[in-house]
Amino acid sequence: DDEDHSRRINYCWSGSRRGTEIGLVNNYPESNESIEEIEKSMLEVNRRQERTIQEIDELTKKIKQVIKEIKNHVSKESIDSTTE
Repeated sequence: DDEDHSRRINYCWSGSRRGTEIGLVNNYPESNESIEEIEKSMLEVNRRQERTIQEIDELTKKIKQVIKEIKNHVSKESIDSTTE
């Protein structure tokens, strides 16, 4: 009814976050996901991003170590070749 609809609009335009959430959910009934479900999936995405960042950091450390070992090996090779 009209009163219910105007209440939804008021929720949507009230400055509070919760009011905005209620307004958005009520104004888009085709969305089957609740705010809690949306927040859960966003948290899962954030966790995956954190894991990916950690994996990249670990791989970067390994690559730097390999580069260091290669440099050491190359410098030893050049020293060996000049002393012959």
